[in-house]
Amino acid sequence: MVDGRPEWAPSVVEKDGYIIANPRAARLRAAGYREVVYPEGPVPENTRAVYEDAGACIRVRYEPLPAVVVGYEERVEALIRERYTVSDELAILRQRDTRPAELDVYNAFCEACKRRAKELGNG
Repeated sequence: MVDGRPEWAPSVVEKDGYIIANPRAARLRAAGYREVVYPEGPVPENTRAVYEDAGACIRVRYEPLPAVVVGYEERVEALIRERYTVSDELAILRQRDTRPAELDVYNAFCEACKRRAKELGNG
């Protein structure tokens, strides 16, 4: 294993001067590579693989992904991005003198996003 992950076995090995493409598991084991054993069934959603050294093989188990903590600013930005790209925002701000009504709509939407982000709070 390298940095907690299995080392990839080569797709080509050489034996007695010959190149063997796509070697069988027995030949790879003889070369020191170990089988990676996965649990049966589909991979659960929102998990990550954890590789454990089990001597003759490497066992895989799945553990839940750590919860992502999103702050107020990130929530506000995500809500704004549902309607406006950064380019949209820059265009609105650049044209604020010639299109003040569009700026008013944008500002009202941003304030609504801020209120919604506060409502979402710690949830």
